[in-house]
Amino acid sequence: MNDNYPPTVTMPQNASPLDGIGGSLGARLAISTTDVPLMMSKLDGIAAGLIQQVNAIHSGGTTYNGNPPVGAAAGNFFDATTPATARAIRLDATMTGASAVAAAGPGNPGPGNNAVAAALSALRATAVSLTDSTGTTTTTFNDFFNETVGTVATSVRDASDDATVQEALASNAESRRQSVSGVSTDEELISVIEHQHAYQAAARLVNVVDEMMATLVNLGR
Repeated sequence: MNDNYPPTVTMPQNASPLDGIGGSLGARLAISTTDVPLMMSKLDGIAAGLIQQVNAIHSGGTTYNGNPPVGAAAGNFFDATTPATARAIRLDATMTGASAVAAAGPGNPGPGNNAVAAALSALRATAVSLTDSTGTTTTTFNDFFNETVGTVATSVRDASDDATVQEALASNAESRRQSVSGVSTDEELISVIEHQHAYQAAARLVNVVDEMMATLVNLGR
């Protein structure tokens, strides 16, 4: 096993020795090598798109105090020097407080000018290009996120349903096996009691015969 993510299990001369093994181990392997990376790629796609779109809008705005001056470019909202992933996303070093946010658009940066803030808020319903491991699609952040959450929820529900079905099948198979080759303690107890009663009846018969023979012997004397 290496230290990369997602984790992979390898052996000499065989890059994928555990493929197709099934069972709980196969399910765990599929989750770590397929399902989790897919979900992470979708989150990374959201993060990369968010960084690009927000920075593009924010860099054209101005702060409440007019910095930068009208017509000059503002800084990035998110740090654009780190990898554009969900794990690495962070604010730009210039974002030291609310006063550093360029919420106003070109023109008068005073009260009432919130053009950049409104544009940033509208991003959730704005169609943009987002890329994950399955390709590039044009959609909104809101729809893409809901689709990702829905995929996870569906996978969890399917896994739960599959587990329930498999448990029922295993229980039925065990019951059928027991009905064919298993031993019923109740039936065995009844059989023991029947043999015990038969033994007691035979013992009584022997006693009666013994008494009759003794009586006949005494009569002949």
